[in-house]
Amino acid sequence: MGSEILDGTGLNGTLLNYALMTFFLGAALFIFIYFWWKGLLCLDEEAKVQMMKDENSRPANKGTLNGK
Repeated sequence: MGSEILDGTGLNGTLLNYALMTFFLGAALFIFIYFWWKGLLCLDEEAKVQMMKDENSRPANKGTLNGK
């Protein structure tokens, strides 16, 4: 009697799995909504455009090692 399987269907593991998924999804959603509400998502591409401008304005030193 003492060697019976207490959780034969995996109910405890299933509940733990759903609880953890709900917790992490809720936390990520909360953080996203908070940053969206405050305007701190920073999804603009200004930094990328600035780096591309800098890269295109430099002269290419072809045939040299590290531009030396």
